[in-house]
Amino acid sequence: MLDIAFIDHYDSFSFNLVSWLRQGLGNVLISHYYFDDPDLCEALRPECAIVLSPGPGHPADQHATRALVAQSLGHVPILGVCLGHQILGLEAGLEVGGAREPFHGAVRTISLREGSCLAGWMPDCFAAATYNSLALRAAGVLRPHWRIGAYCEHQDIQVLEYNPPHGSPALGVQFHPESFQSLSQEGLLARWRDMITA
Repeated sequence: MLDIAFIDHYDSFSFNLVSWLRQGLGNVLISHYYFDDPDLCEALRPECAIVLSPGPGHPADQHATRALVAQSLGHVPILGVCLGHQILGLEAGLEVGGAREPFHGAVRTISLREGSCLAGWMPDCFAAATYNSLALRAAGVLRPHWRIGAYCEHQDIQVLEYNPPHGSPALGVQFHPESFQSLSQEGLLARWRDMITA
């Protein structure tokens, strides 16, 4: 059985995201934790994959989740969605600023970059729903083993990838794969399953 620790930042989409994960992962145990649970790190089994949920607020203020990411990165697979993606971005050395065209519920055209870990799993271009007013900004040099995997038409970073030569990968997506407006998301779910079973 696959084990996933779902770290919830009190987002209204969290349960939809859990349902989306369950529909494609089959025999999976998803344990639900709240990001501000003081016993969170002690409760997680070391072999659990981690999913970082969307949520309100600025990623720099999510001190507990950022500490968890710093502790877990490279040791277990991590998937970050929206706020979770931005938290991964801070760990990668990126900055967070205002989205170029913020609109909750907007459908963006996502274009994969050459060499993305999602290439071959998802179309090179696909439509996906975004619900964010903040976005990652490429500033300076990415830390080792990180790369930007996709942008939208407004050049906001939509996919962030961590792939160390020895260790577990991480993947962040700014868009919401669980939204009915997001298309071709079966490939993302299949890629995540591949990452946590490798």
